[in-house]
Amino acid sequence: MLFSFFVLFALIFVNGFSDAPNSVASAIVSYAIPPKRAIALAALFDMLGVIIFYFLSPSVAYTCGSIANFTHDPEKAILAGMSASVIYALLAWKFGFPTSESHAMSAAVSGAAFFSGGGVSAEAWKKIFIGFLLYSLLAFFISPIISFLAGALLKRTARHRRIAFLSRAQIFFCLLCAFMHGAQDGQKFIGMMMLFSGGSSPNIFSVFLCAATLSLGTLSCSEKIIKTTAVEMARPDMREGFSADAASFMLMLTASLLGIPVSTSNIKNSAILGVKAFSESGKPDIKKAVSLILIWLMTFPVCFILGGVLSYIYTF
Repeated sequence: MLFSFFVLFALIFVNGFSDAPNSVASAIVSYAIPPKRAIALAALFDMLGVIIFYFLSPSVAYTCGSIANFTHDPEKAILAGMSASVIYALLAWKFGFPTSESHAMSAAVSGAAFFSGGGVSAEAWKKIFIGFLLYSLLAFFISPIISFLAGALLKRTARHRRIAFLSRAQIFFCLLCAFMHGAQDGQKFIGMMMLFSGGSSPNIFSVFLCAATLSLGTLSCSEKIIKTTAVEMARPDMREGFSADAASFMLMLTASLLGIPVSTSNIKNSAILGVKAFSESGKPDIKKAVSLILIWLMTFPVCFILGGVLSYIYTF
């Protein structure tokens, strides 16, 4: 059991390392905030998101904690799912793709449960797919609407005042996105702890350790992910970055209160793609956008099968 928790916390660290950059990438690229300051503040807000939402609204944790059940050797099956998630996350990082470790983890643990004779919760997966499909589409279409409204409202404002306002607004919303990343992904990992303990809530020490590990991973975050997200795929200006951040925050907050697991990577990148698709300042790189979407879609079957294969190996 101790080794299983070690692998889980390794995955939490990798999540902060590879997924957390999505919350501040657009603000860094638009020069609203320097990279080191953005990463340090993101680490702090990530940690606060985990802790505050554990007490405020832990419904996402209960959704993920009920994703699967195990009838034979549950510890090895869960360990297989965690291991598969870490492998997939590290491979994605190597190639610079911002994947969702939470989706990888959910698919891998479900695959491990299925192939080891357990069951998978249709209700939990219904919420996961709602979060993946519906919220990605909402992010794509809401962010350009916010950009249009912001442009109309600030049209008669002096340029220096407009830039100052957008800079402060983007910093504000990108840090709220970091907070919601902690709220969402922290709750998912707490849900995995519930699977380890047979459905009971984890102790408060585990919650604080989860928050600290995620924050430490964020401090070590990958600049390669930021480059793929907001430079190579679509470089948003300050207004577009603010719009993507604002849309992402509102959607992640709504999903968290409804108990729907969503991915910061999916929502933030969909918002950036949407705002650039309707922008006059340049379009997104279609080739990289298609590659990113294919990676997202591949996460579910690849991790499901990988989790199943490792569960077979671990229990052999």
